[in-house]
Amino acid sequence: MLRARRGVFFLVVLALSWALISCTSFYRQTGKTPPASSIRGCHFASCSTISPQIASLAEAYTFYCYGELFGLQGKCDKSLQEFEKASARLPESGYINFEEGRLLLESDRLKEAIGKLDAAIAKSPGMARAYVLRGDANRMLFNIDSAIEDYRRGAALGFDEPTLRFTIAELLKLSRRYDEAIVELKRLKEIEPGSLRADFSLGGLYMTIGEPAKAVPCFERVVAAHPDDTNTISRLLEAYQQCGRFDEAIALGSKMVDRLPNDTQLRLCLANCMERAGRIDEAIKQLKILIKFDPHYAAALNYLGYIYIDRGLKLERGIALVRAALAIEPNNSAFLDSLGWGLYKQGNIKGAVQFLERAVAGLKEASSEPVICGHLALAYQKSGRLKDAKKYFAIVASAKSKDPAVQKLLRELSLSVELPKREDPTSKPENASVR
Repeated sequence: MLRARRGVFFLVVLALSWALISCTSFYRQTGKTPPASSIRGCHFASCSTISPQIASLAEAYTFYCYGELFGLQGKCDKSLQEFEKASARLPESGYINFEEGRLLLESDRLKEAIGKLDAAIAKSPGMARAYVLRGDANRMLFNIDSAIEDYRRGAALGFDEPTLRFTIAELLKLSRRYDEAIVELKRLKEIEPGSLRADFSLGGLYMTIGEPAKAVPCFERVVAAHPDDTNTISRLLEAYQQCGRFDEAIALGSKMVDRLPNDTQLRLCLANCMERAGRIDEAIKQLKILIKFDPHYAAALNYLGYIYIDRGLKLERGIALVRAALAIEPNNSAFLDSLGWGLYKQGNIKGAVQFLERAVAGLKEASSEPVICGHLALAYQKSGRLKDAKKYFAIVASAKSKDPAVQKLLRELSLSVELPKREDPTSKPENASVR
């Protein structure tokens, strides 16, 4: 008798499976779902001939099928209703809760999705995909630490796909957990040998933590595969110059500018390499080409103006160029610093303090731009605000930068402001940035 009941049940399940596949296939091909009432009626007629337990299981499967069909039609609420009915008849099934969570996630009902996925995980702790989906929901809600934890659990349970590892690394980077991010990217390279996205992200991380020598081979591998990827080439030029490899940077930059003469970002990077290498006339030539090509290119206007100001070449002309840049981007901290530094050089200390304070206020972290802080410290010192000067002098000193511009500012400040005790600068160079 039991064997006969099982036979009937499996026939019912087989029929329902065929119906679901047929309906789903028909919908995907035509965009129309055939009436499913005959399936439900046929199913319940069959259920009346078997035990209540088997009938309940079969009903759960039917409601689950309807939930899937309504989900394919984009009818989220109706789909959820069917899944709820299925769950009521099969409460121990975590998979039904998983499907509810997936549907809610696709509908951007993120908190509800997390609740359903919590239930799925509680019932089926080994369901890797449930952790990953809950990680997606947490990431979309900016619950970054929770998302990382969920993704890692999903990976540990077998859902160890390259995209998941990359996502974990990006979230760790966002949380400034740089060492962990590097570990994840190295794991990604094991899973996906030759991964260029891992190389590019690793290069960026090494630049962030002040290890440009490690960034160079990462960017070089990407450039070797994509020789016209100007974004990566710009990062490679920056890494070269931070390592003091100016000849290589200028050679690569010149080659790329010859190949892509209208790429303004590449030409600006080349000018930056030339200026930092002390090839000032060549840098000025490149910036003039940029301004001729685009008279409203704010970054080029400011950079040329700053060179004129900082090097004492054409003070008035430099200030005019910086003001033109600020007219385009009035809240740019680098531009505000350039103008403040120009006014300082003119002897307009009050005006210098005003613009330099605005420049520092616009920074996410003052310590990230020791040159700007050094300019403000000097302006405070000239205006007699020694306490404030010491504060920003300490920020410059704590940066432990080997950037010649920072070292020059430290020497100037040490003549008039007491230098806080500090260690000699480490081998980590300051992140160079185009002004």
